[in-house]
Amino acid sequence: MNTDLVSYPALFTPIANEHFLVSFPDIPGAFATANNLQDAFSVAVNTLGTLATKEKELPAPSALSCPQIELDGSMTVLITADVSNIKSPPNKKGF
Repeated sequence: MNTDLVSYPALFTPIANEHFLVSFPDIPGAFATANNLQDAFSVAVNTLGTLATKEKELPAPSALSCPQIELDGSMTVLITADVSNIKSPPNKKGF
C-alpha cells in the first residue's frame, strides 16, 4: 500500500455556465470551483493533495464503491492524490 496516496469522495456540483463546485463532504471547509468539468477534476486532485500535506490529521474517508450521479447533474466520485511530490507549505499565522 502506497502511503503517499490519499483518496476521498468528492462531490462535483454544476453551477452557472458549466462551472463546477467541488467539495469533499468528509473534510469540513474543503471546496473549490472550476470553469468546467475537466478542470474540476484537476482542481479536486490539487485541493486534496494540498489538504493532505497541510493538515495534521484528516478525518476518515467515507466508503464509495462506485461513482454516483444525481438527477440535478451532481456526481460523487473517488479522488486520489499522490502527495509524494507536494511540498508542505511553511507554517504561517492564520493557517
